[in-house]
Amino acid sequence: MIAKGRFGKLEIKVQNTPSAANPKSGYIVAMSICKVLKDLSSPIVVGI
Repeated sequence: MIAKGRFGKLEIKVQNTPSAANPKSGYIVAMSICKVLKDLSSPIVVGI
């Protein structure tokens, strides 16, 4: 993601570490699934 403005330029880069058991996937996938399930069962969700 790149944001440019009067402040200058901000660039954010995210790289995933592949899973040793399945290089087509990564550890972040499991964490994302856990967060979605937690948010679905929570009465209050902060953020998007």
